[in-house]
Amino acid sequence: QNSSEVYDCQIELKTSPHNSFETLENEIISNRKNIRKLLNDFNCDIYFSGSLPDFDFKDSWRTPKDYYLGIFLAFGLYSNCFQYLSTQFHVSNERCKDYKRIFNILNAFDPIFLNLSASSPFSASRDTHHFSSRFIEYRSVPVMLDVISSEIDQKNGDTLYSFYGTHRITPYGSLEMRVCDSLHRVDDLMALLALYASLFETLLDHSPNNLSFYTRDNRYMHHNTWYAAVQTTKEFHFKSDKNNRLFSLNDILEELVDFIKPTAKKIGAAKYIEHIFNIYERGNGAEHQCDIFKQTNSFYQLKNQIINETHDYLGK
Repeated sequence: QNSSEVYDCQIELKTSPHNSFETLENEIISNRKNIRKLLNDFNCDIYFSGSLPDFDFKDSWRTPKDYYLGIFLAFGLYSNCFQYLSTQFHVSNERCKDYKRIFNILNAFDPIFLNLSASSPFSASRDTHHFSSRFIEYRSVPVMLDVISSEIDQKNGDTLYSFYGTHRITPYGSLEMRVCDSLHRVDDLMALLALYASLFETLLDHSPNNLSFYTRDNRYMHHNTWYAAVQTTKEFHFKSDKNNRLFSLNDILEELVDFIKPTAKKIGAAKYIEHIFNIYERGNGAEHQCDIFKQTNSFYQLKNQIINETHDYLGK
């Protein structure tokens, strides 16, 4: 259930397929505890919060594997932590016959998920002015995944994409959403998954066209897909071309939750959905990291605090 990721200082924690949110939550907690126990034997810990803020990944993907393996392993040991980079949610339903249709609709909701999940405002010991270092880190990395042709910012000919896809259709009969970075709070992670699964199930039976903020093929919306995470949860505003109205994130969430609430109850996600408003009020993970850094002015202290907080969420 654990494997290496793109870089050798990253660890991917996988779960089995679930049809119960409770059993999935239990497995996520168990996986995180188990990897901690393993790393403890090497005097290491795991940093669940996006990219390591004080390490420069810019050219590392170009380095030969046998060369940078030692560098990253040494770095992981030196910094006393490994990192877990991204969070992926898969949903599937045997009633869904056209994943591409749902995929194209879900793209319009990307800014919401990106903003709520943003969790890495620093890279290479500096403020990136983005709330996700994926905006910086993956600009020139080849995407060796089955990103479908409708992905925006595709560069034909050289298989490079400006940014990682937030949604993709998988060969496993599911839709995958890549939450922008890793979430060190399990309650945040479960809330976003509950929102995504409930939205997916709702869209099988109901059109989103009656949502006042929803506009299909809105250029402003697609632009926000990649840049929404620059803003804090309270600053985030979205303009709909349909009615020329400016929506706050709270406006959007209230309407969206009402839209999916019947389905959320049906699939057992209702109690997790309500936590979405707690994320909005508290701020996303990137805001939290910025607050820690303002207080400590230290990336070392930032990492330590995130590690200790994650211990508290899991229960020591």
